[in-house]
Amino acid sequence: MLTSYLILALRTLLKHRLFAMLNVFGLALGLMVFLFSSLLVHYERTHDQNFTDYDRIYLIGSRFTFEANEPISEYPDIRTAYGPLFERHIEGLDAVARAVHRRPILTAAGRHQYQSIRFVDPAFTRIFSFDYLAGSGSSLDSPDALILTRSTAMALFGRVDVLHEPVRLNHTVTLTVSAVIEDAPVNTHFNSDLRDHYELTALAPIAALNATTGFPQAGRWTDEFENNATYIKVAPGRDRAWLNERINRVYREHAPTDEQAVVQGLNANPLINAHNLVWQAMELPVLETVQLLGLLVLVVACVNYANLATALNLGRRREVGLRKVLGASRRQLLAQFLVESLLMVALAMLLATACIEVVLPAFNHWTGKALTLNYGLHIPWVLITTVLVALVAGAYPAWVISRPHPIDALGYAPEHGGGGRLFRTLLVGLQFTVAIFMLAMVMIIIAQNQNILSQSRVFPMSRMLILDQLEHPSVHARRAELVDALAGLDGVEAVTLSNGYPFNPTRLSETGRLREARAAPGSDTASFVLDMIAVDDQFLAAYGIPMLAGRPFEATNNSGTLEAVINPQAARQLGFTDAENAIGVRFQARPPDSDTETLEAMVVGIIAEQQFNGSYSERSAMAFYPGQDRFHYASILLTRGASPERLETIRTTWTQIIDDVPINALFLEEYFNWFYKIPRGIQWVFSVFSMIALGLSLTGLFGLVALMAQRRTREIGVRKVLGASTGQIVQMMLWQFSRPIVASVLVATPLAYGASTIYLDFFPDPVSALLPIIGLASMIVISLAWLTIAAYTHRLARATPIDSLRYE
Repeated sequence: MLTSYLILALRTLLKHRLFAMLNVFGLALGLMVFLFSSLLVHYERTHDQNFTDYDRIYLIGSRFTFEANEPISEYPDIRTAYGPLFERHIEGLDAVARAVHRRPILTAAGRHQYQSIRFVDPAFTRIFSFDYLAGSGSSLDSPDALILTRSTAMALFGRVDVLHEPVRLNHTVTLTVSAVIEDAPVNTHFNSDLRDHYELTALAPIAALNATTGFPQAGRWTDEFENNATYIKVAPGRDRAWLNERINRVYREHAPTDEQAVVQGLNANPLINAHNLVWQAMELPVLETVQLLGLLVLVVACVNYANLATALNLGRRREVGLRKVLGASRRQLLAQFLVESLLMVALAMLLATACIEVVLPAFNHWTGKALTLNYGLHIPWVLITTVLVALVAGAYPAWVISRPHPIDALGYAPEHGGGGRLFRTLLVGLQFTVAIFMLAMVMIIIAQNQNILSQSRVFPMSRMLILDQLEHPSVHARRAELVDALAGLDGVEAVTLSNGYPFNPTRLSETGRLREARAAPGSDTASFVLDMIAVDDQFLAAYGIPMLAGRPFEATNNSGTLEAVINPQAARQLGFTDAENAIGVRFQARPPDSDTETLEAMVVGIIAEQQFNGSYSERSAMAFYPGQDRFHYASILLTRGASPERLETIRTTWTQIIDDVPINALFLEEYFNWFYKIPRGIQWVFSVFSMIALGLSLTGLFGLVALMAQRRTREIGVRKVLGASTGQIVQMMLWQFSRPIVASVLVATPLAYGASTIYLDFFPDPVSALLPIIGLASMIVISLAWLTIAAYTHRLARATPIDSLRYE
């Protein structure tokens, strides 16, 4: 009997090729999106499983206090002073290792280059099971050891057999290559694409960092949080709750007061979650959203299939009536139509799988990921999905076509009651609710991204070139010569020095402590967090930061008073509602690279409020002051229309003056794009899902229009005989099908408003006109739906009345 069902199903598909093709391609598209989103989420959640005992390895993170004024609630790194304390005070640990991530200068084979290195405790190679091409992990017990990955060895020496080769570190310490390991797999947190220069390229002992920079072996309480990871491997039988209780006991008993003012506790994150900790820190449910969007697209595809299959099957009422007269039971008919549905879904799944195989290589090349469709692992899941989709999508069409009494089916009597029509209308409404919701979210995300761009473009991003490493002794000694030479180049408008620049300031200093500021003695204002940025007297003009009141500071003045320019937020923190009244006020603050020094400065100017910190941080209190000895960066403003060769000229000038420190230059726009890629990626994902959902919804609407117009063919003929025009008939059909779409607007609007509000809470300056944007998205969807309805009904309404009256 199953064979006969399959033969009937194939005959039906061949007879109604257009509807079959629409159904198969629609389902295939929905299944492909759902399977791809599921594969992506599974891939992102299963990183680091290549390491032995990965389920016993934890990455320790810091949970910030509210007073820390950080834009995120948790960061996946901690101070380096915790590591030795964990080893001394916690029993039941297999190993503890810190990884201090730096990017020093390496000199090998006579060439200097910047290289990311993790300076680690020797236990690091006991925690992580690397694949050694030469040497062993125990070599890190030597203070001058260096472990390179295959790619790094090739980049430094052009070969892999580099054991015992010397490498100079920051021109001060000589390390010896003691081992070469295979590159870490792409699906590890060491290769995160969300953290700059975070890839695993080389390992050296912390003792080497101590030798070149004086970094203490015991760690510090004054490190930056970023790029100071601490890993713990627990003994078998110990779990996360056990570890969290003990590391937080160490925190409470040993963390100094300044640390506890910033950090309220520690958190042990399983290694398998380490890759996604950046998303969790930003409190963006990215993976959950991708999975939900994939499911919504599949739901739209299933509804689309149900509508088109119903439209197709109702043309087979006489066939059903004859089979019932000949003795077929309703159960047999249901089985037949469900087999047809299963065949359609199976064909769609095959097509979806083929499309995924085509898409995956391009996606992996574009993103640097390594997604694969593992048939041995995924076939059961694919088969279960196929059966479930066939049952869900095919149940309603099978129930509708098998329901009529034989006499009604043979006579093509109208369907009794409004339940069937109502249900199909609800299905269309569900489709368009999803489509409007997604399109509204896309438009709101686009509006917010444009808002970010407009706020950031107040700075000359494409013309500002940032040079790093000005604090390096070799560069510092020749800084004045370098600046004069750069300023004299053709195409260079200005050269300015600073220890920060837009999109790169931090509320935590290089020593890691809050830069407490307060009004000069005698004031009753509380201390507050102040971003103090040391700049020269050309910085504000070069970056186009306008003055609201007062004047720019003077680097040298006769009074000997340190002058500063602040923003309105700092003026408010000093107790002035009107920022102009803060001019002449003195305040005290700690500079960003000092743990004990206190500066006292006088406010001489107020600058305009700008999003200096980037789109993800609240506008903070800021002060710009002259700090000749604290300059880390040179910002070179190029003239408009400067030729691309100008960058090469700048590189050549740097090399001629400073030959032992390679230039590290990036445009300000590149720094901005590093952070902007997150909202841009979110926009891209929502746009793809939205367009697919909208296309499927319009296809489903086409199916319902075809169904209802077919059932009203005689009515249309009678109306035309009685004088109805083509426009009146089209208007009648538009009104009938507009009701579920308008209803979907009423449902989608609060959903889109609520979801967009949650998303926009992440940004300090969100767009505000949400309802107009949602309204515009609704009008776009309604207009497209009307075009779909009008195009089909206009063709039907133009038929001559006699052809319509002869129908059936």
